[in-house]
Amino acid sequence: SHNRFEDGDVEKALAESDHVVDREYRTRMVHQGYIEPHSSTAMWNSDDTIQIYTSTQGAFGVRSLTSQVLAVPLSSIRVTPLEIGGGFGGKTVIYLDPVAAVLSRKT
Repeated sequence: SHNRFEDGDVEKALAESDHVVDREYRTRMVHQGYIEPHSSTAMWNSDDTIQIYTSTQGAFGVRSLTSQVLAVPLSSIRVTPLEIGGGFGGKTVIYLDPVAAVLSRKT
């Protein structure tokens, strides 16, 4: 992708500058750097309700997607979001939550 940002009279600013550095940079796609890793703890209760404690920015999305993945009613899942240091948009999808729920059912 190519992004170009301009604000004001760019040509005038360049002409009046003491120094101008003109370089081209290319980077590969990068992954956001979370301040802490993903974590999820789940309890599949005897009444077939599921309680999930997870580091997320989107509790309702986790609930909805987990419901779809596990083919259980949405109303049977309760998600408690934990405090996160920063996710920068990367903690809005499910990774561990359905797995934690299924594993908790087996124990």
